[in-house]
Amino acid sequence: MKIYSILFVFITATFFTSCSKNETTQNVLGASDLIALPDDLELDVNNDGLVDYTIEYNYTDIEPFPNTNIGNFGIFGMINPNDQNQVLTKKQEGNLFLRDVNDISEFVNEPLVWSKVGFSKVILELYTDQNGKWYSNWGVNSDKTYDSYFLGLKFYNSIGAMELGWVEFEVNVRTGEVGILDRGII
Repeated sequence: MKIYSILFVFITATFFTSCSKNETTQNVLGASDLIALPDDLELDVNNDGLVDYTIEYNYTDIEPFPNTNIGNFGIFGMINPNDQNQVLTKKQEGNLFLRDVNDISEFVNEPLVWSKVGFSKVILELYTDQNGKWYSNWGVNSDKTYDSYFLGLKFYNSIGAMELGWVEFEVNVRTGEVGILDRGII
């Protein structure tokens, strides 16, 4: 039994280290077309040399949504807070609800909540149809469509002090790429 375990680990390690991120995902998911992931984007809100947040793209295997044309595979673009940093979220609306940075404060009341985990971090998504073909446009995880989107941010600087800030970004729905337009500290 021990030899089978060692053999399994060796084969798995060989497979995953011999392929690029896209090749590995393509082989694992089996989607019909290879879609290149946009580059991850690091964000240092206050320019103190620490990466506060990263927008990361990952392939995911999902269950088909009932009564839709969405298939089994998707790509999520997620805002990932580093360390103890958080993103302002509004229950039932996610984190792309913000239009006025004056709504950002250290202490918030429901439906607002500071969040570090969960599906609320998804800001972009792209899916395959039921035949395994990728849709041509990325979806932005917002109830409304805007030219730019804002995120409220709570983060800790290089000396450990909590700061509040925001970032404004635009999304290229054809490529899924995010462009930072502006950012600030409150």
